[in-house]
Order: sequence, then structure tokens, then C-alpha cells
Amino acid sequence: MSVASLAERGRRRIELAEKLMPVCRMLGERFRHEEPLREVRVGCCLHITRETAVLARLLARWGATVALCPSNPLSTQDDVAAALREEGISVYGYRGLPPNEYYEASREGSIA
Repeated sequence: MSVASLAERGRRRIELAEKLMPVCRMLGERFRHEEPLREVRVGCCLHITRETAVLARLLARWGATVALCPSNPLSTQDDVAAALREEGISVYGYRGLPPNEYYEASREGSIA
């Protein structure tokens, strides 16, 4: 599967999750024309799933620079990570990343 099709699949899954998260949708609409987090940098270590992607996108829409590091590479949804990367959100890991590469990517701020 190409990176573009992987990202497209992830985008669809994130959009579906967003429909099921009315509070995030409401907050996104409420601050749609503002950037309350402009110049704020947010780093998260969490499971990279479509639900957490909704949060990451919301923070980015509010003006934050967002970087995600998977708390467990085995739970990372690669299609979601690819979609977030295309949107300018840094994601430092992928599913099944070996421990040594996981720690290196976390320290260096790069994806293998």
C-alpha cells in the first residue's frame, strides 16, 4: 500500500472518529476562527489511534505545533500516523518499531 493511500485511509478513519466525538467537534467549531494555542508547542506520548488523532488535529487547528510519540508502537495505527504527518503533525514512530529505533526516534525527533 502506498503512503498516499495509507494516509487517505487514515484520514477517513479520523473523520469517522471525529463524527463520534461531539465535544471535540463543538470545540473545533467554537474556536474555528481563533488560534488560542498559537506559539504553543505540544508534545504527547500516547497511543496513536484515530481517536487521539482527533485531539492532535484539534490542537493543531488551534495553532499549536504538535508532536506525537507512540506510547506503545504495537498499538500505533500506521494509516492514522501517515494522515497526521501529511497534515504537518510530527509523528515519531510506526507500528512494530523495534525498541532501539523507538528510543532513538524519541530522542532524535525523527522517524525511521
